Amino acid sequence: MHLKLFFSIAFFFVFPLVADQPGKAAEIAPQKIERHSIHDTILKCLGELQNSNIEIRRNAVLVLGKYNSVEAQEALISCLQDKDAQIRLSALVSLGEGTFMPAYVKQAIVPLFVDPNVHIRRIATSMLTKLSTQQFNLRFIQRSSAKKIPVDKLHSLLKKYANQALQDKDYSVRRNILAGSVYFPDFLENKNLMPFFSAEQDEVVILALQVYQRNNVPPKEKLATLATLITHKNPEIRQLAASQLIQLGKEAEPYLLKLRKDPSPNVRFVVIQALLRLGEPELLEDMNNIFSDKEISLEKRVSLVLFLRLYQEKSLPILNSLRQNEQGALRAAALRTLGMYPVENVTKEMLFKALQDEDPSVRQEAITLLLRRHYRVTETEVAQLLKSPYSDIRQQCLRIIPNTQRNLQQKALLELCIDEDQAVRMHVLQAFPSIRPEGWIDILIASLEDENPAIQKTAVLAMYSLKQPEVLEALKNYYPNCYDESLKRRLKIKLHLR
Repeated sequence: MHLKLFFSIAFFFVFPLVADQPGKAAEIAPQKIERHSIHDTILKCLGELQNSNIEIRRNAVLVLGKYNSVEAQEALISCLQDKDAQIRLSALVSLGEGTFMPAYVKQAIVPLFVDPNVHIRRIATSMLTKLSTQQFNLRFIQRSSAKKIPVDKLHSLLKKYANQALQDKDYSVRRNILAGSVYFPDFLENKNLMPFFSAEQDEVVILALQVYQRNNVPPKEKLATLATLITHKNPEIRQLAASQLIQLGKEAEPYLLKLRKDPSPNVRFVVIQALLRLGEPELLEDMNNIFSDKEISLEKRVSLVLFLRLYQEKSLPILNSLRQNEQGALRAAALRTLGMYPVENVTKEMLFKALQDEDPSVRQEAITLLLRRHYRVTETEVAQLLKSPYSDIRQQCLRIIPNTQRNLQQKALLELCIDEDQAVRMHVLQAFPSIRPEGWIDILIASLEDENPAIQKTAVLAMYSLKQPEVLEALKNYYPNCYDESLKRRLKIKLHLR
C-alpha cells in the first residue's frame, strides 16, 4: 500500500519535470525544420527556373507564388519577362495577390499592359487602380536604395502604357484602363478618349465621360464634344453630358435649354436646377408645368422651389400658384420661400388661411412666419385658432398671440385648459405661472386630481416654484398619492418632509 502511494506521488511530481524538456524540444524543432524547409524549397525553385524544360519552370513558378519572401518575389519579377506566356501569367497573378505591392513590383508589371498575350493584358490592366495608388509598408523600408522607384517615374510609366493599352483591340483591356483611370485627372490623353464617345457599348462611353470630366480640357473643345452627346440614346450618358455642360456656365445655356424637355426625368431635373441657378428667364414660363411633372420625384421638385427666390418679384405669380398645389410639401415650400420676400408679399390673412391647411408642414410654416412677424390679432382670429380642428394650432395659439395682448392670452388659456387633447392641456398648465389668468391657481390644484398621471405631473411641476399657502397645502395632500418616485423625492425636499 505504501509503495503504491509512493510511486503515485513520484509520478505526479517527477514526470512533468522529465517530460518538460522533450516537450520544448518538440515545439522548437518543427519551427527550425519548417524554416529550413522553406529556404531549401525556394532555392530549389530558383534553380529550376534556369532549367530548359518548360514544365519544370512552370511548376517552379507555381511553387514560388506560395511564398511571401523577398527572394521569391524577385524571382517572380524576372519571370514576367519569360518567353512562355503561362509562366508570365502565373508570376503576374502571384505578384498581384495581397494588399501591398512595392513600387519596384509595380514597375515590372506595367509593361504587361501591352503584352502579346491578351489574358495577361486583361489581368495586368485590371490592376491599374492598385498600381496607381501609393502604398507604404514598414517591412520594405529597409530594402536597398537601388530598389526605390521615384513616384514621378512610376506615374510616367503608367501613363505611357495606359494610353497605349487604351487603343488595344480587346474590349476588356480598354474597359479596364478607363475604369482604373476615373480618379486620376489628365492620366489619359484627351485625343485617346475621343473614339470612345462614339462607341457602341454604353459602358465605355460612360467611363470615358467620367475620365473626361476630370481632365483639363479647353472650354470650347469640351463644349463641342459634349454637344454631340446630348442626343445620345442612353439617358445616363445624356445626364453626364449635361452635368459637364453645366460647369461651362452661360456658354452652355443653348444646349441646356434643349435638354430641359428631355424624355428622362433625371436629365430634366439636373438641367432645370442648373438653369434656375443661372437665372434663365425663359425657364419661368415652364415652371408651373415642371412643378406638376410627376415623373420628377416630389422631393426633387420641392428642392427647386427655393431657387425661385433668385428671380425676385418675377417669381411671385408662380409661388402664389404653388400655394394652391395639390401636394402639401410644395405648398409648404412655396410659403417658406415667400417668407424671404418683403413683408407686403405675405399678408396675415394669407397665413391664417394656411393655418387651416390639412398638411402639418404647411401649418408649421404659417406658424413660423406669424411668430417671426409679431402680428397683432383680433378676437375673431383668436376664436378661429381656438376652434381649429388641429391640435398643433390650438397648442401654438398662445405663441401666436403677442405678449402685448395679455388679455387675449388669458382668455385663450381658460378655454384651452379644458381642451380634449392632452398635449394642449399640458402646454396650458405650463403657461399658467407666467400668464396667470383669473383662477389659475385653483385650476392647477384641481388638475392634481385629474385621471391622467401626465396631467398631474405637469401641474405639480408648474406649482413647484410657487409659495402660496394653498399651493403648499395641496401639494402636501397630493404627496402620499404621488405615483412618480423621482417627483415624489422632489416634493419631499420642497415640503421639508421627513
